[in-house]
Amino acid sequence: MVFSMLAMKACVGFASRSSSVKPRVFFGVCAAIVGFALFYTLPIYARLPRTFYDPLARRWFVAASAPPLPMGYYGQILWGIAGALIAGGGVMMLTARMKRTPSERAFALGAAWTLTTIAIVLGYFTWNNWP
Repeated sequence: MVFSMLAMKACVGFASRSSSVKPRVFFGVCAAIVGFALFYTLPIYARLPRTFYDPLARRWFVAASAPPLPMGYYGQILWGIAGALIAGGGVMMLTARMKRTPSERAFALGAAWTLTTIAIVLGYFTWNNWP
């Protein structure tokens, strides 16, 4: 809890006081991180098809689930990259039309949403690995 508050204050302080970081970029990166985290988790949670690689058979295939040996990590990464591009690109397009500078509260909310999403996804995968 203390770490997340310190990280959020550091992110907000850096983004709002630094002239080199544009608000558009800050919110675009926050959205891309949130999109990556959510779309990385989505195929496992919703049992959606993703790409698997079977090292013994040396073949790629698309399925919702597979036996223990094939690796589904590549498919998860592809879903995560797609989510980051969709969310980050969408927010960058929306914030390109902003004429006024966002408030400190907007920066804080962007950082809080990003850190909260990361914590939820890490908690989900930790819980699923529990025996």
